[in-house]
Amino acid sequence: MHYLLESGARMHAGETMQIGAETFMKLREPLEQEYYLQGPAQVLVAELISADQINR
Repeated sequence: MHYLLESGARMHAGETMQIGAETFMKLREPLEQEYYLQGPAQVLVAELISADQINR
């Protein structure tokens, strides 16, 4: 998070990143049933995934 704030980098839905030895995270837009996450600003949901789920 510090990197994002300092660098001004932007995250987008569909991006993945390694956050542990065998743990990855994928960003996505909120699903329709997650209506409570909708608002005036962009919201991304972070999901923990396995290595075989990257780029799916």
